[in-house]
Amino acid sequence: MSANLINLRTIQFSDKFALLSQQYGSRLQGLVGQGQYQGKQASPVNQVAPTAAVPVTERFTPIDRQDANFDRRWVFPLPYEHAQLVDKFDELQMLGDPKPSLVMNAANAMGRAKDNVILGAFFATAKTGELASGSVAFGTQLTSAGGQNVSVQHGASAATNLTVAKLREVVKAFLQNNVDLEREQITGALNAKAHDSLLGEIQVTSMDYQTKPVLEEGRIRRFMGINFVLTEEVTGSCQGTDDLGGSSIGIPFWVNSGMHLGVWVDQTTNITQRTDLKLQPWQIYMDMMVGATRIEEKKVVRVWCR
Repeated sequence: MSANLINLRTIQFSDKFALLSQQYGSRLQGLVGQGQYQGKQASPVNQVAPTAAVPVTERFTPIDRQDANFDRRWVFPLPYEHAQLVDKFDELQMLGDPKPSLVMNAANAMGRAKDNVILGAFFATAKTGELASGSVAFGTQLTSAGGQNVSVQHGASAATNLTVAKLREVVKAFLQNNVDLEREQITGALNAKAHDSLLGEIQVTSMDYQTKPVLEEGRIRRFMGINFVLTEEVTGSCQGTDDLGGSSIGIPFWVNSGMHLGVWVDQTTNITQRTDLKLQPWQIYMDMMVGATRIEEKKVVRVWCR
């Protein structure tokens, strides 16, 4: 062996592309109502308020009407796009084709954008009325007074994160609002901190309180009849000032008919060569137009978690 072979050492590079840690696609789109629309705004539902039957106390008297109240909810579109350029000369000087990975990266970004649209609509002011001239705020009233917000210190003497006591209050709020839980499923969107807080609750992890295991590979999928979906997008989209004046995350709990995603154009992909640009690079372009709204306040509950 020659001592000079060291001068011929090579460097090997990979032809594989790996996406860095991120949420893959939308996790909430299939958990809310959805419709396809055109135009500058759309009404996903005409609402009919409940009426009450009245007893008959006299014979042959005029009939009294029971007039139901009607209303509309409205959803407005928000356009999104995601564009990436790949220089063909750069491609010639590298191993592998980066375009498939860039397409997946863009699709994941668009999916997260959908989740943020949905999360932003949970507690936003909803537009109502014949032509969207009215509005309904989610409000700040606590569940203990008939509202839709579980206090940040519910079941404790100080502010807490997500607890079994707060989950019990969620279920109670839906039942008090006459939400038919035999027909509809409660879902909660948790971030990692709220999920970890639940893992610290003995009622969740101990088989002494369960007829079957709650944990699946260390994650809580379902508890107390509530399905859980994990997304860190909650952390950025649902921050707010809790009922004690502190900064908290408002964890949303809802049933499918309580929220709505309007789709004008679902995410579409177009890979073209940009002949109008120098070196004529490939463009990976995605766009979509979606919007979301809360359909009914009684079908959404916010749990303050600090």
